[in-house]
Amino acid sequence: MKKTLLDNFKQQLEQEKDKIQKELSNISNQNPDSSSNTWDVAKQEFSTDGPLDLESETDEVEEFINRLPVETQLEQKLSAINKALERINNNAYGVCAGCNKSIPTARLQAMPETDRCMKCQK
Repeated sequence: MKKTLLDNFKQQLEQEKDKIQKELSNISNQNPDSSSNTWDVAKQEFSTDGPLDLESETDEVEEFINRLPVETQLEQKLSAINKALERINNNAYGVCAGCNKSIPTARLQAMPETDRCMKCQK
């Protein structure tokens, strides 16, 4: 793969990584363990002082439940992007992990984080 094309993919992946990290920071907190690149959806702490506001607390639980799948999807995409950036650094980007053939450029343009060609993705 030509260096200019590879540089374009790297730049695109880094921009998408920044975007996803910003989105994740809006709905979750990064795990403080430095060896981990995981996120946890921010949980609401309920007050045990005074009367319970069940309606408000129910809304907060519902919001937490709605954020969970979004956080999971963003975290999975971020992981795929990080792996793609590692493949670029290891000169293995654009090679299918299934069949070891080159992944078509059109597929990489549509999904730069992919590690498989269409045939092996199935």
